[in-house]
Amino acid sequence: MGIVMHIWVLLMVLSGSLLSLTSAAANSNPDVLLNFQRNAPADTPFYVDGLVDKETAAVTQSLALYSLELELLKDQLEALSASQYSEEINFLVALLKHSLEAQNKGHDALRRYYGLNNNLASAAYLDGLIPVLQLAINDETALINAFTQASKDSGVAHKTQVWGRHTVDYWVLQTKQDFGFDVWLALAVNDNVASVALMPAQLSQARRLDVLGLLPEAYSLADSQGMAVMREAEGFLSYTAGFINVHEVARLVTDPRSSKAGEDLLALSGQKVIPPVSVACQRDWLALAQSVPKLVFGYDRMRQHKNGAQFKGHMLLQMQNEALIRALKKLNGSLPSYSLSPKDVLLSAAFGLDMSALMPVISQVRRQALSVDFDCEELIAMQAELMSAELSVLMVAAAAGQGVNGVAGAIYDIDLSAIANGNFVIDAIVSVTTESPELLSSLVSFVPQLEDVEVPLDGSSVALKLANLPMGLDPKLAQKGQHMVIFNGSEAAKAARLLAFEKPNKQGFFATSANYKKMADVANKALDLVANLGVSEASDCVELHTSIATLYGTEAEVTMQVAAENKGIRFDFSTSVITPDELSNIRIRAGRYQLKILSEGCEWMPVGTETLKSNGTGHYKITDDAEQCALYQAQYNWQQKGRRLLFTETESLGRDNCSKTMQANDLMTNSCVALNISNNGFDCLFSSSSDHKLIYRYELFP
Repeated sequence: MGIVMHIWVLLMVLSGSLLSLTSAAANSNPDVLLNFQRNAPADTPFYVDGLVDKETAAVTQSLALYSLELELLKDQLEALSASQYSEEINFLVALLKHSLEAQNKGHDALRRYYGLNNNLASAAYLDGLIPVLQLAINDETALINAFTQASKDSGVAHKTQVWGRHTVDYWVLQTKQDFGFDVWLALAVNDNVASVALMPAQLSQARRLDVLGLLPEAYSLADSQGMAVMREAEGFLSYTAGFINVHEVARLVTDPRSSKAGEDLLALSGQKVIPPVSVACQRDWLALAQSVPKLVFGYDRMRQHKNGAQFKGHMLLQMQNEALIRALKKLNGSLPSYSLSPKDVLLSAAFGLDMSALMPVISQVRRQALSVDFDCEELIAMQAELMSAELSVLMVAAAAGQGVNGVAGAIYDIDLSAIANGNFVIDAIVSVTTESPELLSSLVSFVPQLEDVEVPLDGSSVALKLANLPMGLDPKLAQKGQHMVIFNGSEAAKAARLLAFEKPNKQGFFATSANYKKMADVANKALDLVANLGVSEASDCVELHTSIATLYGTEAEVTMQVAAENKGIRFDFSTSVITPDELSNIRIRAGRYQLKILSEGCEWMPVGTETLKSNGTGHYKITDDAEQCALYQAQYNWQQKGRRLLFTETESLGRDNCSKTMQANDLMTNSCVALNISNNGFDCLFSSSSDHKLIYRYELFP
């Protein structure tokens, strides 16, 4: 990955780390957001903003305090900066790392470090093709100091110039080798709004001032009232709402000279890079894009509950073609309730499609597409291909599926280690929803393996005695109301019984649910399977173990649903996050520990002992493979900060083998991120670089 791509990604992550703290209170000083929108052009391809109120702050701060993901991200950044990366990358890594450190200490710490407004209002958008981050601030000096500290940590020089009547701080990022020009990370403050932009060095001064919000926009997003209209229409909270402007993206590609983004593209890439598009094609493609003008997104609800918080929101692909919308709504199929219940399932998926409406809708959409008068030769050719397209296969599929309006499945539990040993242990269900379940019952007999199976009409189940079934698998077949089901296991049997009372619905095209904690349980058991294979590299095992620990640490239940509705295609999502009740749930116990290291084959190999004393001191000893002598031993002071343990050595001795004498080593300060904390011990991830990570297991001696 080139340096420019690294810079872009890291800047977006930095923007996201601040925007993730935005709030759900629409009445929490929306004028602050309006100030951002005055600086953003109305034709921006992308825009998102948000702010924080006290209630939301309490929710997000609680989540950040216990977030294992934040600690692991910080750990990855520290490892990245220790690797052989450029000063420019290290500059942005330092910015993000400092942001996460402040965020872990709470909103007040984050606000003070960057000099932010109390509501932590922020926005991110594209001014043409230039990415811009805006922050509402109270203390300009604190913000400058935060960026200056990052430049000191990385070696990127800090420069200050007067552009017009405005003082601008900027840092030159050496990207000429990748892009053909250097990039400036520029910072300017105007009326308590700080603008941070990643801009090519060759921009004209007028364009620089425009990007930084130091010149008035000819027609701004505030003038168009785009965000206000969107929030009111969709019921979005002030918590991180935004949009992607599909029409403007199409304008950028087909008619670049008509927008800021297009002008930037021409200036940066050259005239010859963009193939010319005829006037006729410009007009036709833009007309098509206008029928799906925007993808909008935001949060509908955010609340704190006893054990965490719940977030609900949606995305909407807007559609202006009412005939097409009506056709798509007819295709909405049935999504069973078990596919929308993450609390109960490990993983579920449902596909809804009203097969009876499939061919009429396809025929209608086809007629509509062929009736459009295009002047663009490319689109005329596409119409010709559509006219000659063979639909017989679809017709056969639609005929075979008449009456079917949904297929779904869910896994409640699975033991991968048992399956690897030949015992198929799984609790799962598959269901087909139909208007005519008796038809499906009769079709069962046409399946060769099921020709002797008679499906009871009273809702009771029958065992599927199929040949060559894996050991441990005992599936049942049943007709439950308007659902044909195959299930195996106790939880799946419960779900099957409930389906008898559930009528077919028109809830959408797709739904999925996942329970991260249950997925972590399954994955953790699968570590034994990986160990039995004996082929995994230690580094792979570390990554796998860390991923599993992240699932445990997240403890989230997630649901997503897709459906056609009156305004277009809607994507609803809901996330319920569980957090520990008390800090004691992640507190490391003092005591004497058996020390093991995660090695090849994902096996835990004993390497010595370690003692953590309650007075903040400790010592450890690493033995040779035969455990005949100590190869390394140290005394240190230790402390716990959230999920991170810090070790400051006061004495360090080591040797290569037992025949040599212990020699004094340079004293070091190390840290690790605690994983899977329990009363019996914990695992700790040490990262000396991005490609050198170790996990030690601490097991308390009885």
